[in-house]
Amino acid sequence: DLAVPDGATSLVLNITAVYPVRDGVPTSVRVMSDGDSTTFELTSSDIRELRVPAPATDERGPRRILLNVTVTPTFVPGGGDNRVLGAQIFRPRFETDASRPRE
Repeated sequence: DLAVPDGATSLVLNITAVYPVRDGVPTSVRVMSDGDSTTFELTSSDIRELRVPAPATDERGPRRILLNVTVTPTFVPGGGDNRVLGAQIFRPRFETDASRPRE
């Protein structure tokens, strides 16, 4: 649950898979934000940039984004490390239309 700064139009997530293809199955990432869903596959360890639109308004109070990220398949590293891993999200940032790079 993230507070959306004034003027922000999207949340940018940089995502990479720890093991892009495991046992012949590509890593599938599903990102849900405020009821909208995006699913994509990571087939390499390259960083993928994903833009999640920020809500325009929220009558209930300050604008917020609620994210739910599901990654399959996952793995447990072993050796006493029982974490369930699958993808890494790093450098999340909010941006405005003005701060977005031109293509």
